[in-house]
Amino acid sequence: MKRGAVRDSYLVDEIELFEKSSRLLNKNISQKELQDITLLYGISYSTSVLYQYINNQHKEFISKINSYPKAITRPKRATKIILIPGMFYKEHGDIGGDGSLVRSIAEKFGFETELVDLYSRGSVSDNKKIIIQKLLANQHKNVWLVSLSKGSTEVRVALEELRGNNLTNNIKGWISIVGLTKGTPHADKKLRNRITKVVWYLTLKVLGVDHAVTEEISSKNKFLQKNMLIDSHIEVIHIAGFPLPSHVEPLLVKRYKALAEFGPNDGIILLQDLLYIPGNVYPVWGVDHFLRTSNMSAIIYKMCHYINNTK
Repeated sequence: MKRGAVRDSYLVDEIELFEKSSRLLNKNISQKELQDITLLYGISYSTSVLYQYINNQHKEFISKINSYPKAITRPKRATKIILIPGMFYKEHGDIGGDGSLVRSIAEKFGFETELVDLYSRGSVSDNKKIIIQKLLANQHKNVWLVSLSKGSTEVRVALEELRGNNLTNNIKGWISIVGLTKGTPHADKKLRNRITKVVWYLTLKVLGVDHAVTEEISSKNKFLQKNMLIDSHIEVIHIAGFPLPSHVEPLLVKRYKALAEFGPNDGIILLQDLLYIPGNVYPVWGVDHFLRTSNMSAIIYKMCHYINNTK
């Protein structure tokens, strides 16, 4: 019998995995070490090692987030959440890139919310201009940005361009959810030679996607590989999924496997990038880039409490 889409991997004893992989933890871990662990012990071991390392590095922040209840409270001050959606958010809202779950929970807390109307299939540079115009026109005194996937690329370049502009003083924080702040190797493969470029650009034309996107979100984009420099008063938080092969959604299985040679990934981004970007990290075990977990609502509730208690 032919089966439908499956995750294509066996379940593992995650208790044993965590116990064994904890022996590979170092005080400081590098991209090279993660790749070596992947090569010697497999992707599940390196993912577990990185997850535990991130938890150790950000344990105070994670503990604080986890201390908040899964309940609604009234806002302590007027707060606005500006949402920057991911790619294809208009065409495939079911994936969650439109931030509708974040928006609905934030509004229950009494926060004002606004979804930035980006080009759903547009370039980073075009969408960056829209974000900058939105931020410069903002009159609210207490703003948090929440971006999803490719939207985080656009927020990053926008905030770096606005660095030092007093008009951004009202931006208190930025929560990047599975953000492509350093690009993705998936884009690199589309650009590896002239033939792959031509085929890919023709595909993008059919899909109605701006051809500039691929270069902009490539992990070889020199700008994205530089240290991220944004105003220090803006608190940065990264929410990232840490899946084992058995956790990956069928739609992302091939992409996950393609990135496995580089080490831990969520099917779209390399998780080792979290070692080299500023801000706090909230890791979510057992989910890929789509963050399909029953805990997602609870995480958003807790993040709203954090925003509500941050001056």
